[in-house]
Amino acid sequence: MHSPRSLFGFDCLLFAGREQKHPSQRASDKLAGLATVFAQCQMENGMKNLIVALYISPNQKLDDIINFLHHSLFPYTRGGASLLRNSNNEIPMILSGDFNVTFASDKSLKLVEFLKDKLNLSMKNSPQTSTTRSCTTVDEVFTRSLISVE
Repeated sequence: MHSPRSLFGFDCLLFAGREQKHPSQRASDKLAGLATVFAQCQMENGMKNLIVALYISPNQKLDDIINFLHHSLFPYTRGGASLLRNSNNEIPMILSGDFNVTFASDKSLKLVEFLKDKLNLSMKNSPQTSTTRSCTTVDEVFTRSLISVE
């Protein structure tokens, strides 16, 4: 974790995560292509927001992606917050990035349901609307508990 800095006028803590493996396992491990960057920002009114950007390299197994996200975001689940005795599961969150999962396919439903069930995140893009030049829907935005700030 890094020291607080101003980002768009908000005080933010920035930290990054990557699937951690023993160096001898990384060379052949496809999970080395999974990464997240977090920014926890506190607004002038004291409200905290968590912004998570991620990149998942192509051809990852859906179960591996779910395990990576569960591991990375566990403190922000109901179970993680309960274990840590805090309310991190109530912090408004934006999770976005290149999932390299075709959300227009029913195969992605397991991931979408995991994000809804464990993190209370809802998909904001239409899975039928292309997000790439090659007409695929692999980039996505999920949010929870966001309120309009005027």
